[in-house]
Amino acid sequence: MKKKVILSAFMALIMMLSILPMSAFATYDNPTIDADTKTITIKSADDLAWLSTYTGNIDDLPDTFQGWTIAIVNDINLDNRVWTPIPDFHGTMRGVPADGSTNNYVTITGLNVNVTDSAAGLCAGGGGAKFENLMITESNITTTAAYAGAFIGNGFTSSFENCHTFNTSVYGDRFVGGIAGFAYGNFTNCTVMANDGDTLISAKQNASVLSSSGDNAGGIVGQVGEGGLTLSKCKVSGITVKASRQVGGIAGLVMYGNEITECTVSDTTVQATVASTTLGELIQRVPAAGGLVGQLQPSDYSPITFSKNTVEDSVSVYGVTPATTQFCGWLIGDTRNATAEELIVEDDNTYPQTGIGPIG
Repeated sequence: MKKKVILSAFMALIMMLSILPMSAFATYDNPTIDADTKTITIKSADDLAWLSTYTGNIDDLPDTFQGWTIAIVNDINLDNRVWTPIPDFHGTMRGVPADGSTNNYVTITGLNVNVTDSAAGLCAGGGGAKFENLMITESNITTTAAYAGAFIGNGFTSSFENCHTFNTSVYGDRFVGGIAGFAYGNFTNCTVMANDGDTLISAKQNASVLSSSGDNAGGIVGQVGEGGLTLSKCKVSGITVKASRQVGGIAGLVMYGNEITECTVSDTTVQATVASTTLGELIQRVPAAGGLVGQLQPSDYSPITFSKNTVEDSVSVYGVTPATTQFCGWLIGDTRNATAEELIVEDDNTYPQTGIGPIG
């Protein structure tokens, strides 16, 4: 009788395990780790997912990956698996296309982030990180909190070169961008594009003017911090960028001392969605929308410079009421606080010379 009881229990266990989803047994193989060169080679989706679960249990490999390079050598399809953002990234993440590849980047497809009360992206946050030669495509990034970007939510002092987002939507409460939600960093040759015009880069819409929700949304980055930074040769096309206020085709808010040069916005809708303006003016949260930048934070000792940028006539920039168009502009939405010394707009910028986008 005892043998029959044991056998029955064993069979019951087997039956129970057989109905569990395969994800219950999923394990991630460790990627190739070279301590001599401080390089981690990523070849598969499981390799990439290992980065988000690493806890610092390997000697001389910090959990932030500071001082290390993540070399992604294959295109990766995450197949819309639920992604846990890499919590705090301080290393270099670089795409290394295979010999003979026609692309100068490696693609990550099907990144699916849906979190609450935390930053969202391939990485949640980081500092001093570098992202190079990568594209994120056919993905969705969502958080109910602040800081959302395809590559990183809160980039802090991170920089981005040859990074691209295609057919990917990004949503957060505030600080939202197609590449990064926020950064004190340079953006060079980065693009955010869609082939259907439906891709949304959006912060919370119709937030109260007394609330900080809904601020800072940009096609490339939600907000760029101060300090001699450059957004150069970036392109946004075929998308919609929406936020309550401080919304721009390239950046929602740009702080003093920075330069925006050789950037292009085309086939894009930029909309500030807050209707009220009176209280917004009093607290400097006006519904600003701009083809390049929504709003500036100028300084009398470190100007913001715009040069060689293009906003094509296929761009629409607007607010939700006729009154809000006073805070809309083809290049910059709100320039009220900037003097000629604080804001330098060179003559080589190209944009429509009459009117403004349609009123919603």
